[in-house]
Amino acid sequence: MLNYRELTNSGSHSLVSANPFEPLFLMHERGNPFSLDATGFIEVDFIGILKKKREDHLFIDPLVSLDKAELDLLDASQTPE
Repeated sequence: MLNYRELTNSGSHSLVSANPFEPLFLMHERGNPFSLDATGFIEVDFIGILKKKREDHLFIDPLVSLDKAELDLLDASQTPE
């Protein structure tokens, strides 16, 4: 289990520059479901993200910006008229 408070108190700020749970909180607040499947993927709506070690995700560019305005545009583009 990741204890974010202990990580930040340890002085290892280079390991995590922001709260690693923030994308999860944003997804939940915006009503986006997610689940874990038996094949090793985290499924967010219809997108599967392979579960890996934390180190495997440290230097990957984000899939989307977490900026509220950009997320609103993304949501609007996926809303049926």
